[in-house]
Amino acid sequence: MKVKRQNHSVLFRGMVIAIAFAMTILCAPIDGLIALASMSEYTDYSYMTIGRTQEEVSTTVTKGQNFVIPNAYIGGKETFKVGKVADGAELQSGVKLQSSKVTVSYSSYTLENYTDEVTEETDLTNKVVVTAAANNYGYFVADRIGVYTITYSYTYKDESTNKTYTNSYELKVNSELAGASINFEDNNSKILPNIIDLALAKSGESYRNLDLPMPTLTDEEGEEIKDVQYVTSKDQITSSHKHYVVVTANGGVNGKTVEISKEDNNLYISGDVFKSEQYGAGKYTIRYAYYVDGNFVVSTTKSTQVYGEDNKYYTDYQLKLELASDWTDNGQTGVESKLPIATGVTSKDSKPASEKVAVSYTVKVFYKATNSDRSYELISADEYNTEDKTVVLADGTLANPTKFKPLKDGWYTFVYTIKDFYGNEVSSSKGVYEFANIKDKQNPTPVVYDASNKDAKTKYEDVSYRLATRSVPNSVIVYAIGIDDNVSKAGDEGVVLTRKIMTDDTVSKLTISDYNEYNLVFNYRNTTAAAYTNLLTNNYLIRKQAGTINSDTEMLTWLKDNGYLIVVDNANAETIYNIFNSVDNNFFANVDAVKNAEDKLAAAKAWFKTAEAKAAGFAYIDVNETFGAYSSDNGMGTGQYYIHYIAKDAAGNEKDVSKSMYIGSYEDNDAPEIKFGTTLSDSYLPNATISFDAPSASDNYDTNMLVKTMYRYLDKNGNVVTVKNKDAETISTEDLTELWSDLDGVRADGELVTKTYAKYHKEGSNDGYVDLTDKSASSYKINLKEAGSEAVTLQIVSYTYDDKGNAAIYGETINISNTTDNAAPQLKEVDTNNDSFVSEYQQGQEIELPSMTVLDDAVAYMNFDVNVYYVNGDVRTKVSTYDYSSEREVLSKTGAGRFTVHAGKFVASFAGKYEVSISVKDSKNNTVVSFVNYDVKARTIIQPPVINTSLESKTVELNGDSNYDPKTGIEIPTPSVSYQIPNSVTYDLFSGNESEYADTDFVVRGVDQNGKATNASVTFGTVGGAFKPTAVGEYPIKYTVNLTVYNHKVFSYKEMSYDESTGTYDEGGYYVFTNNNATAKVVLNKNGEYEINADGSKYLLVKYDDGTVELLHDASNEDYTIGSSSALYGVDFDSWFDNLKNYTLNSDVYTIIVKDTKGPEIKDYDYVDIISSEEIATTEGYKLKIYKIESSEEIGDSSKVVISWKLANGETGSYTFGKLMEDTEYTIKANGGNVLDGTYTITYTVYDKNGNNSTKAYTIAVGDNEAPVLTFEEDIKTKCEIGSELKIDLTKIKYTDNKPFQDGAKPVVTLKNTSTSKEIEGTQVGDTMVYKMDTVGTYTLTVEIEDAVGNKTTKTFSIEVTAKSKDTVSTYKVVGTILIVISVLVLVGVIVYFVVSKVKLDKELKK
Repeated sequence: MKVKRQNHSVLFRGMVIAIAFAMTILCAPIDGLIALASMSEYTDYSYMTIGRTQEEVSTTVTKGQNFVIPNAYIGGKETFKVGKVADGAELQSGVKLQSSKVTVSYSSYTLENYTDEVTEETDLTNKVVVTAAANNYGYFVADRIGVYTITYSYTYKDESTNKTYTNSYELKVNSELAGASINFEDNNSKILPNIIDLALAKSGESYRNLDLPMPTLTDEEGEEIKDVQYVTSKDQITSSHKHYVVVTANGGVNGKTVEISKEDNNLYISGDVFKSEQYGAGKYTIRYAYYVDGNFVVSTTKSTQVYGEDNKYYTDYQLKLELASDWTDNGQTGVESKLPIATGVTSKDSKPASEKVAVSYTVKVFYKATNSDRSYELISADEYNTEDKTVVLADGTLANPTKFKPLKDGWYTFVYTIKDFYGNEVSSSKGVYEFANIKDKQNPTPVVYDASNKDAKTKYEDVSYRLATRSVPNSVIVYAIGIDDNVSKAGDEGVVLTRKIMTDDTVSKLTISDYNEYNLVFNYRNTTAAAYTNLLTNNYLIRKQAGTINSDTEMLTWLKDNGYLIVVDNANAETIYNIFNSVDNNFFANVDAVKNAEDKLAAAKAWFKTAEAKAAGFAYIDVNETFGAYSSDNGMGTGQYYIHYIAKDAAGNEKDVSKSMYIGSYEDNDAPEIKFGTTLSDSYLPNATISFDAPSASDNYDTNMLVKTMYRYLDKNGNVVTVKNKDAETISTEDLTELWSDLDGVRADGELVTKTYAKYHKEGSNDGYVDLTDKSASSYKINLKEAGSEAVTLQIVSYTYDDKGNAAIYGETINISNTTDNAAPQLKEVDTNNDSFVSEYQQGQEIELPSMTVLDDAVAYMNFDVNVYYVNGDVRTKVSTYDYSSEREVLSKTGAGRFTVHAGKFVASFAGKYEVSISVKDSKNNTVVSFVNYDVKARTIIQPPVINTSLESKTVELNGDSNYDPKTGIEIPTPSVSYQIPNSVTYDLFSGNESEYADTDFVVRGVDQNGKATNASVTFGTVGGAFKPTAVGEYPIKYTVNLTVYNHKVFSYKEMSYDESTGTYDEGGYYVFTNNNATAKVVLNKNGEYEINADGSKYLLVKYDDGTVELLHDASNEDYTIGSSSALYGVDFDSWFDNLKNYTLNSDVYTIIVKDTKGPEIKDYDYVDIISSEEIATTEGYKLKIYKIESSEEIGDSSKVVISWKLANGETGSYTFGKLMEDTEYTIKANGGNVLDGTYTITYTVYDKNGNNSTKAYTIAVGDNEAPVLTFEEDIKTKCEIGSELKIDLTKIKYTDNKPFQDGAKPVVTLKNTSTSKEIEGTQVGDTMVYKMDTVGTYTLTVEIEDAVGNKTTKTFSIEVTAKSKDTVSTYKVVGTILIVISVLVLVGVIVYFVVSKVKLDKELKK
């Protein structure tokens, strides 16, 4: 036998056949038809196309219309139409079509308000009309709302392989309503009842006319369609009728067409019709059909049943008013409430009774201020109506009776009136439906607005973003305050607006209750520059608004004229006076109250407080520090402040909003950064709606910036396309000239910003942007339909300013493609990776799908879909795919190019057949579908083995903590291994019991019958043992498990053994292969290669990436001969790789972080507590032994022992021993023979090698060790009620000691809530401590006194604070009364018992 390389891959059945192509140079574009140069067409039976050039494949149909089924072409060939090509047709040499068909099925989907739902799928193939037309298959009527599925399928046979394949593709078609709706007002004065009883409708000798209600029409976006005309026959339609509704009627006894009359735009059926014998009683149906330019869009019908006088429907007809929902007194002043709808029913005495009747209704609202007022007054139109909105009609009824917003507190009553077709009216009485004693309970919103804004429409818009996040201490601006409330307005009685300057939640530095309608300028001050220069420098908005200012007087005038006031306070009045009394300004020369005064400064300070000063541009605030000024300038100083805007409405409802402002010098020359978070496509279709997240901005200092966002359209010549709103008003009016001026000279990445974004602005002309900016919006939308056909470019611009006036801009330019997609896509190729594609795989393998490339004339608008199905008999199960993507290559200016789909991957979890379709659609839904089929074989291992362990990453202390004991270490559990290997047994069960498992194929080594690994190693520690770290660090722990699976019917395993007779080992650990009565020794190495010993030679068996298997001899790589008696003769080596496999499994990495953050444990020492005076008084003094440092860890060099003392005479001191490693002594001596009482403290501070430290201290009393005595002349209260006061009279606490106390010594009293551990702060009033007991709970009162030596005595008291007790006296009285009553009743019962017994006894005696 020759050993040679064998190729066992199976080539994909039809993907890699030679591509027959024709090179065609197409003509230049004509009338929008796009030509593709050098386009080669890929033709094959393994794909189909749906639709061809000039054919549009629709995926929607209007309910009731015909849907034309497009053709599908096998291999893209016009002669091979699915469903029409003859069975047996030769698709390609050796490939014959067996059958093809087109089927149609229907399934419903839930659509609210529609009743024609069908829940089950319905086969409609028999309802398809197959036509002889060349450009379509046929058609069907889409008579239901839902989804119609058109399935194209064909079956062919490859005679070279004798295999049969079926390819199918589903085209989904949505059946929808027309893009318009006909709507009728629910409360229509023109009543079309379900029932008309002519006996009630009689009017003289005839009957009432039936006025027909007129609908409104809305488009698919819900917008009302204007200028709709109503006609009663198609004969009335003229060329001027674009939008019209044809209103027709039929009915009566014969169901004939009924004439509809018209008078002053009112359509009606005359009452004479019902009188006519030709019509009379019967059902009448009115049809409304909407047309646009002669094309039908949508229709609806209304009907009524007419009963004649000789067959009356009603008996004793009476109308009754009811509400459709319960009335709730849920009114609130200034808040719009929803009112129940009124309905009509017949009375209970009518026949039929309580039956619904069609009515219209009105509502009148009456008001009174207090409940004591005798009568209600009808609300007036003058009070409720505005220029923009009518609430109350001339007759006093509500224009919209379904809602009402009361404007004043008080009582409201609502009078409903219903009216039926016959003219009967019923009204509710006053007082039945009420809002009683309603009030305004809604909080107002404080509004930060710019008083300099003179546009009435936008003046009160929120400008809180203009409040500087950071402001230099000169010329700080605080903007005006307004109110947004459901009832109150600024200036109304009771409305209070306040601005506060605070440093935190509790400290208020300044309250401003006046000047609400002004922006206030704080700390207007000269520095090295003039005050007006500082204001312009530090406030870019004023700088932009004011223009050129040359003096403080000019600045004052501009500020006054634009809603600003300069703030004057007690601290800066002289500064302001000096600024405006200077030679340059000389403002006060024209102020009579000042110029004629002897003390002009004093007069100026008084004048600043007058109305005249306010009119001149000054605002006086009575405060002694200037906000926005340095402390050195009598200011509040630098630091963090909070500007509070507080609004209280007339009802007392209040709301506070605040903005932070840091006062301090800073430089900021860096522009903010704008983040445009949405990635937009380069181009969109003209009917697309573009959505994107609202851009945001960040800055070094400013955290509250407004990002303006705008857009505009340009035509092909770069001119602005005008955009109008639905009221035909031009809205593309925004310009960037001012922004461009602010960006002048600004660079980003070395480039002038104005140059980078030059295409977004053109000098000398209006830029024509539409402003989208909405501070509350999280996203924006742009509907490209508004631009019209002229627009070819969309530009989106966002820009912002920071507090310093640094500007930033960002722009997006997007193409709007108006290219007509005329040509159908054309398959160019299916890439099968250079002929190495295989269609056969093993179960569990990841399968990479091929790539597919098509050519199209509008490649920007192509999309794709990939579907994979597992086929098991007749059941097709969809399989998920991943890693799919697409690429577009535009190869011409007109948009033609290549579109490539990388179909991605899927995992073949089951053995069997898989069918794949890769489809690509153009903008007209013309489709190319390529098919791939895979055969998946069953495999030994279905699920790759996986290591499982209970080990987790964790952080531990080196010397132990609550989760770690260093003595036992960190447990390293034996890992388990999970796997799926059919027909297998673990080696521990198999070994020695081979006969029991004769029918089992595979043996698994490396794991036992319990799933535990038997051949595992770990990076740190011992498997099944522990890991004990000895140093700080990170320890990555990873398991490695070796798992081997072998077929015991092919190989046997040789264990390692020991021969006691020879004292030698047989190494073992290999597999034995037996063939031809010969054996071969086989070792499977970690590379997946087999090392073989046979016939005295060594071999290496390898399998390459392409699946090729090769047996190599150790002496040569050349072919050589294996003898017929060899164990390797005639062996299918490819099968070895399925019958002997090795798996090296690696677990996740579990990181053990070892830290050392705890100090070492210090030994406990046996120090004395007391040293007597006698011991110290000796000549040598007292020798105090100081023990050496001993701890649980290595002692660091910074460790030390310190002895410190505090003596009764006030003397303190200490001595440090340093790193004390041997016991030593310290002598305590008397001073001149006098013992100095006091305390000595020995403190051990021990560091470990990682710098962590612990301390332990011992205190020794020297001399006087007698503690003071505490006594209380007055008992301490141990029970209090909440809200009461606990008073401790300090004079009643007595303290004594054996020696004098230090000067000023007195008891320390503390009170602590034991539930919260919070100390309660008391107030000392004279000699009494007073505590407010505001919270229920248990408290601990502690009194402590310390003598001169440091001896302490402490007394504690437990105090219970309870809720206020109820009136127990009343309770006792009630209980007592009840007991007395019960006692009396018992006594009466006893007396009655004896009386009755006596009577019975007397009767017995008489007998």
